[in-house]
Amino acid sequence: MPRAPATKKSSTAAAAAAPSSPKAKTTKAKVTKSPAAKAAGGAKKQSPYNIFMKNELPKFKAKNPTMEHKEAFRQVAFLWKTAKENPKNATAA
Repeated sequence: MPRAPATKKSSTAAAAAAPSSPKAKTTKAKVTKSPAAKAAGGAKKQSPYNIFMKNELPKFKAKNPTMEHKEAFRQVAFLWKTAKENPKNATAA
């Protein structure tokens, strides 16, 4: 038995036939903070590791100018293990 070809319904006919949903999709406006609001405290607090890397990496690179960034980063990250800034190395008194 041959099948009848499918007919396309227009989007307006399909929308009219479908029951209206109480939860209609709405677009939300994107909320952005002003530069003053961001500077006032919108920035996330840096971890001790990030502060250490930010301070020590430029010093290490100055002492080793021919070293690639990747290797310098690896070396400074290795220094973090024994650094006094590392909370895991804090001595319990």
